[in-house]
Amino acid sequence: MQYTQATLKAAAEFTTFFQYMYQNGPWSVFMGYVWTLDVYVDFAWAQFGTLSIILIILMAVEAAIQIVGTCYESFILNAANVEAMRRCSVFLSLPSATIRSVASRQIQVVLSIAL
Repeated sequence: MQYTQATLKAAAEFTTFFQYMYQNGPWSVFMGYVWTLDVYVDFAWAQFGTLSIILIILMAVEAAIQIVGTCYESFILNAANVEAMRRCSVFLSLPSATIRSVASRQIQVVLSIAL
């Protein structure tokens, strides 16, 4: 650069080397970067409305799934409680004297060994 300037006896800003560096240097890259960011912001704002509609739909679907799951869980718990009550209802239908006599019996365990 100094050699060209000394040879041409011209100011540096009028040389083609300087003009090329000035036009294609960091400022043009920065302007392209700024333009790209602006485009991305515009795209994001354009998609924001669609995103909010999708989120509302997903929240409604999630609420429906939770309601169905809660109803199914309630049905399963009710069935488990009915089964437990069936097992315990034997003791409610027998007289207490019969239960005491069965509970106080002696149990004999016979071991048989097959040879």
